[in-house]
Amino acid sequence: MGIDGETLAAAVDLGGTSLSCGLVNREGELLAQRQQASPAAADGDQLVAGIAAAVSALLADAGLPAGRLAGLGVGAPGLVDAATGTLLQATNLPGCRQVPLAARLGACFGCPVQVRHDVDLATLAEWRLGAGRGCRHLACVCVGTGIGLGLVLNGALYTGAAAGAGNLGHLILAEDAAAEVCRGPGYLESQAAGPAIAAAGGQGDSDARPVFAAAAAGEPTAARAVARAAHLLGLAVANLANLLDPERIVVGGGVAQAGQVLLAPLVATARHHVCAFLAERLTIVPAQLGARAGLIGAGLTVWEPPR
Repeated sequence: MGIDGETLAAAVDLGGTSLSCGLVNREGELLAQRQQASPAAADGDQLVAGIAAAVSALLADAGLPAGRLAGLGVGAPGLVDAATGTLLQATNLPGCRQVPLAARLGACFGCPVQVRHDVDLATLAEWRLGAGRGCRHLACVCVGTGIGLGLVLNGALYTGAAAGAGNLGHLILAEDAAAEVCRGPGYLESQAAGPAIAAAGGQGDSDARPVFAAAAAGEPTAARAVARAAHLLGLAVANLANLLDPERIVVGGGVAQAGQVLLAPLVATARHHVCAFLAERLTIVPAQLGARAGLIGAGLTVWEPPR
């Protein structure tokens, strides 16, 4: 379908370094897309202004008036109160606390606004249109700069009592980890996310992609770095399976797009450690929608608002 004549949702995926926005129809088709650097937001006013400018530019590019929007969906990192559409806090936006994004952006565009955690929206997209289709119980592990978890339980997205569910990266690995900051060495994210893999593989920056390529080619340092991350992630996935017994576990995010060099040992470790009666039916699959998942989920949440 084209844009002409359709009522569409605008979608925003607010990342640590880039902001993507797009137009999504009710079927979850991404019909237009725009990407730019994330706004240098020192406070909530600058964040709202940056998002509004990006969406306005997208609408102008598409020749679409704001009145044609069914709504706006925003995926944000950090802690989000989905019921009120408030960004409570975000690690990469330290000056942006208690920002009423839904109310402020709704006033800008004259439409309903849904704000959700970005991993929850990627999970929604994979559940409806990707690797999690048909599941009533789904876990979606997203591994990138951080490590997050989205859950579908009994056919509904689950975000927890205070919208804080899914902090898989804060899984404690060391007995004294509770005495450390949440990004300290005793936590999963500090050992198995993209920056940790890059550092262990000898990269000078946080980009793990060269480490995956070197590991696939058999370079020893890179291979050890990837093997350790895959082992720790596999243990985390086994714990998820043992605790929640989901029908399927989807592994996505930028790091998880490394392919079998990461996924194969991750799956092997998870199967080795999962309860025996679950092992035979444990299904772990790669995500299907790639980098589009967050945008598609942000669009879909306009049509499927939080319960």
